[in-house]
Amino acid sequence: MELVYKVKDRPPFGKLIVAALQQLLAILAATIAVPAAIGHGMSASAALFGAGAGTLVYLLFTRFRSPVFLGSSFAFLGSMAAAFAGGVSMSLGYLGLILGALFAGLVYVVIAIVVKFAGVKWIDKLMPAVVIGPTVAIIGLSLSGNAIGDLMKGNVLDEAGAMAASPYAALICGLVTLAVTIVCSVYGKRR
Repeated sequence: MELVYKVKDRPPFGKLIVAALQQLLAILAATIAVPAAIGHGMSASAALFGAGAGTLVYLLFTRFRSPVFLGSSFAFLGSMAAAFAGGVSMSLGYLGLILGALFAGLVYVVIAIVVKFAGVKWIDKLMPAVVIGPTVAIIGLSLSGNAIGDLMKGNVLDEAGAMAASPYAALICGLVTLAVTIVCSVYGKRR
């Protein structure tokens, strides 16, 4: 598969702005959604700060050769919920999150070292596209129940306990999002 733009290429300014806005909306939504899904007083602003700081560290380590933004990952929702479920207190739940993040980071470091010396072909053999595609589909399908449940709940309350969003507005937003996704999937340009 050939990339449309290489890492050092620059798309035309108009396409660059559209891609930047798309990336901003996708990352902002995901980075805010993970703390909201976990609850337990987790802060969306702390997640945004962590994502920004992590991105800057990543860019420094890669010497700006890999234009990537690091955001929140839905892959760890189950383990984060388990950290709070197994903790006797809220502080032990946070300790579990910190330890889990530390060990996950160490695993990533080990994989990075192996990739540096052995290359990436072993990853393609271990996890070909025929494995990755269904895995992503399973993650999406497992999260779809939460999306529908949250959509049908509506009644989003603010900190004072007053209704911040109508369930009807939430339903309309969800249906518009679904319609746009379907139209773009069916009629969008494929490369």
